Amino acid sequence: MVQTFPYGVTGSNYEIVDVCGDNMNFMVRLAMPGGCVFTSNVDGGYFENYAPPVIPTMTDISIDHVLNRAVISWEASPSPDTEAYIIYECVNGNTLIVDTIWGINTTTFTDLLSGSAVSTGQVSYSIAAFDGCYHGIPPSPNTSALAPCQSSVYVPNIGYSVCDPNVHFTWEHYDGWPDGVSEYIVYHAIAPDIATPFADLVFAPLDTVSGNVSNYSHAITDFNLYHCYYVVAVGTFTGYQAVSNYTRVLTPYPVDPAYLYLGSASVISQDSTLITLLIEPTVNTYEVKLERFNPITLSWDEVIIMSTDGTSSLVMPDSARNGCVQLYLSGHYFQLLR
Repeated sequence: MVQTFPYGVTGSNYEIVDVCGDNMNFMVRLAMPGGCVFTSNVDGGYFENYAPPVIPTMTDISIDHVLNRAVISWEASPSPDTEAYIIYECVNGNTLIVDTIWGINTTTFTDLLSGSAVSTGQVSYSIAAFDGCYHGIPPSPNTSALAPCQSSVYVPNIGYSVCDPNVHFTWEHYDGWPDGVSEYIVYHAIAPDIATPFADLVFAPLDTVSGNVSNYSHAITDFNLYHCYYVVAVGTFTGYQAVSNYTRVLTPYPVDPAYLYLGSASVISQDSTLITLLIEPTVNTYEVKLERFNPITLSWDEVIIMSTDGTSSLVMPDSARNGCVQLYLSGHYFQLLR
């Protein structure tokens, strides 16, 4: 017995999935109340299975951060006669066979040859399924059509401007989900040096942004460290998640001079004063701003900006004799009343 139907049904579409080609015969039996059974004639013929498996559904293309390789994941084909899957790489509108993965329930593949591609841009893949029925010359199995190509999320190398309190970075959108991307989750970790392996990094979700956003600015307070980031795309209805590559950026910040103070203020004429600044000589060049308090506007007005240029002192002219002045350097104010 292969199928049963209620009384009154007079036809059947019987799918043969466990036979590639064979003589098969069929008959129908009708069971009546009281135990009577009526049997039809027997009819049949030679049948061949030319139906390919259902196209597999790709769930995501993610990046393994330890291996720095692309990982392709999919749902098992619902066709029970599926024997294997063919992985294709999508390049410039073409599809190139990467590998064959055997077993209907094998649903992930790591492309060990994708290292250089993962480091330089998005990677794209497709997949097809085939069964064990071979036909033609040369014999080939029933193979499904290719699933639409999907492309990974890619975070380019991050640039950083010295003394900028924000790290700015962008990413290329995940592409290929029919339902699109609902949101991106930004992950962040801190590393003491560039040699720290990924396995030793402690990542935590930093923020979640809309699926149509492809940039982020992270306000940082820890300088002279490596800040590491990756992004996870989330499918709108499916909830599929695709992990991007990760990247790290050094956030250097000049160390403040060990000492900085106003040395003296000297009157050199009726309307002119010289202020002497003493500062630790440093390799880094700083800009020092001299400001004078305005009692009318109750604000500080800029007098002059000078560069330290590795010197131990600066003489800064001021054209007023009364009031007070202050210096500004690296977020610190220093005042001298006179």
